[in-house]
Amino acid sequence: MLKDSNVPGRSPVRRARPDFRRDDSGYGGDSGGYSDGGYGGYGGPSFGEEDGADGRKRYGQIAERSRCRFCREKTTRVDYKDVLTLQKLCTNQGRIFSRKRSGNCASHQRLVKKAIKQARYIGLLTYTS
Repeated sequence: MLKDSNVPGRSPVRRARPDFRRDDSGYGGDSGGYSDGGYGGYGGPSFGEEDGADGRKRYGQIAERSRCRFCREKTTRVDYKDVLTLQKLCTNQGRIFSRKRSGNCASHQRLVKKAIKQARYIGLLTYTS
């Protein structure tokens, strides 16, 4: 019968793990392999990092934050009669795009959902394709 190591009062069995850390000599024989940083002499990709005046890494603003299409136009309500705009926010099958896909903020996404449902009920939009 095998004994369970998770029984109260017994210490769990510890197994030795092999150490996979790379030694300082690298993988490449005499050359060291990664002595130049691995990018052939140039510093490699910067990923938006810049050195500041005090020597610390500073991350520049990569892209301007995108805003909701209704917030950009300062729209307070979404019109259910504007079928072209509502069709852009639905798939060909009639499903409503998610916030992530459409880029709407939470409040405008709720208004879009309500407007699409109103337009479907009246018959301006189809429920399915």
